[in-house]
Amino acid sequence: MRKKPNSVWNRYAVEEQLDNLDARLPGEVNRRRFLKTSLASITGVALAGCLSNEESGDDQSGEPAVGDDVMVRDIVYRTAIDAWPNYVEHYAADRQGFYSEAGISPPQVEAGFGSGDTSQRIGTGTNVVGSPAFAPSLSAMAEGGEMVMFGMTKARSQFGAAINTDMLDGDPRDPNSWEGASIIGGIGGTAAAELSLIAFLQEFGLYDTNSGNGDPDGVEMTVETTDSEETLFLQQEGEATWQSLNTLAQLFAQNEEAGENFGTDLVTAYSQLQLAGYPHLVYEPWLSEDDDNPEYLSRLLEGYSHALKWAMLNVEDAIDLILEVNPDLEIETRESLIQRMAGGVIATNLAPEISQEAGLGAMLREPIEVTTETYTELLPNIEDGDIPPVDEFCNFEIQEDADLATLSDEEFEQAASVAEGLEEIWET
Repeated sequence: MRKKPNSVWNRYAVEEQLDNLDARLPGEVNRRRFLKTSLASITGVALAGCLSNEESGDDQSGEPAVGDDVMVRDIVYRTAIDAWPNYVEHYAADRQGFYSEAGISPPQVEAGFGSGDTSQRIGTGTNVVGSPAFAPSLSAMAEGGEMVMFGMTKARSQFGAAINTDMLDGDPRDPNSWEGASIIGGIGGTAAAELSLIAFLQEFGLYDTNSGNGDPDGVEMTVETTDSEETLFLQQEGEATWQSLNTLAQLFAQNEEAGENFGTDLVTAYSQLQLAGYPHLVYEPWLSEDDDNPEYLSRLLEGYSHALKWAMLNVEDAIDLILEVNPDLEIETRESLIQRMAGGVIATNLAPEISQEAGLGAMLREPIEVTTETYTELLPNIEDGDIPPVDEFCNFEIQEDADLATLSDEEFEQAASVAEGLEEIWET
């Protein structure tokens, strides 16, 4: 078994995640102190706060739907991060009535403080359901978190590299082309971004966890800078930048607006590694405490699936909705918000095997197995035997009992036109 990455790549301890938040989240609130307190008392203060919200029954859609066939549960659905356009479908599922149509009382959607925090909350039962990134989910599972995956919110990993083809000599899908290249960003950010980049470099033979130093071999990394990673890339300070697709969509658009300063290409974590994205998670003891809870989750997944389809096909209305939820987004241009949706909602879920076959929100066994094997070898807190077999931490029956939405050929083309330039992730 390969050694775990260390040195600069080992940034998954709570202290280091909090440091990242300090650097990236401005404002008067001391995020670092707040999160440290929350994480230290995750089954105490944090739980009390969540129970207070749940008991209030206060959700944005008004009174929960009731009826002979409506399943009522008073639970919180925890997203990975703030109410951004790349998470709009979670709010649309309630506000557009898709949960009610599926026959359930809507869960209360709460924005998370990052995938690490969300996965810990689900694993300890502080919140019942949620959607963190895949790698932090496995990490929490290895630390004793009791959770089960029952679907996907982002079917494919949303991370990849924007390539300056004027600077990179050769095909970016050829490992030999990367020798001596400079990659801007990718580390010092989220655990999900860092691990996907490490896996990508390792696949290309540019990162050797057996070397003992954990440093990339053959490429240079621009990690800390006073300028943003996006600015440096647009200024042609490096051959590539590793980012989420919602950011890459914005980069490509800015490059075009500048008169196409340079040629671009896209290489995604999925195309090279088949990495899955963000799963739906449920606290396993809650799932098993009532025989009807699996059916509630099937209906939840069904409502979510149809909300996801609505968002993909009604982008303008979806932007209006997320602006209602989070008015702070008004500082961004509408075009920028649409680009975020293009990368984080549409491109990650548009692959025909999902959007036209299995159904939006479905999880497929092979990507789950590949992603689990890849991250199990890389996550520093996972040892052999820490992660159970896929059939034990994935409940495929829940999605099999759900009527998941699919796209017709015409609808597929409509959605694809919004995410133009990101085809590499769904055509693989």
